[in-house]
Amino acid sequence: MFTSTLNRLVAALVLAFGLVATAQASTVIDFSSVDNYTPTGLIERIGDVSFSYDLYTNPDGFYLNLGYASNYYGERKEFFTFDDAVLLESLDIHGNYCCINPDNIILNLYDAADSLLNSVSFAAPASFQTIVLNENNVKWVEIDFTGGGPAYGDGRTHAWWGLDNITYSEAIAAAPEPFSGALLGVGLLGLGMLRRRRA
Repeated sequence: MFTSTLNRLVAALVLAFGLVATAQASTVIDFSSVDNYTPTGLIERIGDVSFSYDLYTNPDGFYLNLGYASNYYGERKEFFTFDDAVLLESLDIHGNYCCINPDNIILNLYDAADSLLNSVSFAAPASFQTIVLNENNVKWVEIDFTGGGPAYGDGRTHAWWGLDNITYSEAIAAAPEPFSGALLGVGLLGLGMLRRRRA
């Protein structure tokens, strides 16, 4: 009798945990639909994602180019921001878009408190490559690079990259503490009962 009740309780808790841990469906920004542009023709926003522009003296930012986005003036540290923190699953990027190519591309992932969650560096691919991230609680992403060259004589280095297929979903919440405590309690109770039956 006790064993069947314990089994039912454990099954209910496992089911509850599965419901808590289930992620939402993924959203993909493929740059085929743009909500609006800045006055200079750069992408300002798509869905619940905003894109940087005019960080420098030139009209820089994310420019729609043949179905993907590129850094229009080849500037470093352009970024995009989610309305709410997300689970950032992956994105497609390449480093052979125009003019001067970067050596490496660096993705800096930040949370809502502007704390660096992760920095991912890789050799700039010559064609689109999917970078799998699976980073939780990402609020904004900065794209930087190494290499490049002085394209405009302004003292900065420039290089160009292309971006597509930003894939993300709702941030995964941790299992509630009362649930974790209940699961531990059931486990300890079960061990105690097994010891009593053996005795």
